[in-house]
Amino acid sequence: MEKRFKIWVYREGEKPLVHGGPLNNIYGIEGQFLDEMEQGNSPFAASHPDEAHMFLLPISVAYIINYVYRPLVTYSRDELHRLVRDYVGVVADKHPYWNRSTGYLRSRS
Repeated sequence: MEKRFKIWVYREGEKPLVHGGPLNNIYGIEGQFLDEMEQGNSPFAASHPDEAHMFLLPISVAYIINYVYRPLVTYSRDELHRLVRDYVGVVADKHPYWNRSTGYLRSRS
């Protein structure tokens, strides 16, 4: 599977909310995964979207909580929903690969 399965990482957006994550706390695995995928250090990283089986939105939930919800004044998820919806909108408008299957799983040769 490691030789064939590939993931394309969208390049849109800026740090700190996307393209990074914590590397040294309880959420460090999130940051490590995003870092390895974006640096091309993972055997799963696709070099071109045509070879990808999966597409990754490099959003750091840990950083969103840290930068958007600090200081914590509400437990509402509205800000999180709006931020993710806006990011998905940017990616979907800019990239032909976004939802290229129109919701249907198709087999690949």
